[in-house]
Amino acid sequence: MRSKFGGSWIRCWILLMVMAFMLAAGGCGGGGDKNDGAAPSPGGKALTVTPSVLHLVPGESALLTADNIRGNLTWMSRSEYVSVYPMNERSATVTAFTLGEVDVLVFDSSGAEAVCRVIVAYEPIPDPTPVTPVTPVIPPEPAPIPTPASILNDEWDISGGPNGDGKAEDASGKACTLQLQDGGKFKLNITDSGTSSASGVHAAAGEILAGTVDIQLTWNVLDASKKVVETFSFAASGTAALEIKADNIYMYTHDNVVLEINVNSNGSLIVTQTGKARGYDYEATYTAKGFLFALSGTWVGSNGHATGIVDGIEGTATLVDGGTVTLSVLQITQNTVAASASVDAEWHLYAGGQYLETEPLSFGTFGTVTIQRLNTKAFRFAYQDAYGQETVDITLTSKTQGQVRQRGNYPADGISYDGSYTITKK
Repeated sequence: MRSKFGGSWIRCWILLMVMAFMLAAGGCGGGGDKNDGAAPSPGGKALTVTPSVLHLVPGESALLTADNIRGNLTWMSRSEYVSVYPMNERSATVTAFTLGEVDVLVFDSSGAEAVCRVIVAYEPIPDPTPVTPVTPVIPPEPAPIPTPASILNDEWDISGGPNGDGKAEDASGKACTLQLQDGGKFKLNITDSGTSSASGVHAAAGEILAGTVDIQLTWNVLDASKKVVETFSFAASGTAALEIKADNIYMYTHDNVVLEINVNSNGSLIVTQTGKARGYDYEATYTAKGFLFALSGTWVGSNGHATGIVDGIEGTATLVDGGTVTLSVLQITQNTVAASASVDAEWHLYAGGQYLETEPLSFGTFGTVTIQRLNTKAFRFAYQDAYGQETVDITLTSKTQGQVRQRGNYPADGISYDGSYTITKK
């Protein structure tokens, strides 16, 4: 990202630290390319990426693997034709979107570079061989692929409707309204599909998902005057089995209570619960929202520290407490979040143990980003422009606390940094 001074935040850091280096050397500066003398990869072998040429069709993905690595890797795409996301210390996934050719670059900490040429094209369709005409057989339309059942794995916040979220009827047929009390617990964890080798990812209707639940909910029973006349609770914990009723619809039964769980396209759940309690037959509907929704808001940063290298000169930075990270969730599709992201934070910069300046490492707006869910509480998005790439990992310890690790790499400038800080939601 660019700084408020018209260049990258790091350009100012480059200038300051290079000046400090030249002064320490007695003012004698050397010429030549700034990449001269970059440390080789281990054993003198050059960084490589496999494959070096990749053929894809739009919508197809493939895995790239780097070898002869020194330090950390940074991946970047030269065009929006393809996207690239790191998977682990050696590999990244490339996904093709648009016809064309583009280079995917990978850099390690030594400054070594490797390139994979990605060619996105449709394979030519050969002319059909003439055959005797026959009555065509029209295959049935394929069933829609359901959302992976792993989306259920979360600690969900439960909320009912403002005017009541259910109804109950006593033995005499008298109707009452139900109101869900605040502070309920609804936690699900799918561990295995039970009857399917697909582990519930694309399991079919009628199959059973094995897992655990921890549910504690309480309702007030209200009469016609909205007076509380009764209270009852529902609790279930431990191992459980969820039946797949249809795409994105699951059923959990405990004693005489049935929960139908519908996964919304926006990542939330709609739960309809029917059962008997305290002499009432009841039905209640409530909404559940998990950690995906907790991302949205303004987070205040503290306890930040970063290290960086500029043209071989090492530096450090400490966060000025009070900087903010703002995320606005625009759309949730399964485990992917489209959001706008911005950072407004300043850091004290040091080189050789000496304070240099106070500058923003990240200043301004990322714009719209795609946030990938790594697990229930961990998320990642990458920002890329013509100068380089930054990767932001967010790990939430609760829905109001978390930790951010932010890494940037600008190969053309010989710059890299790695920082982390605590965030607290306002």
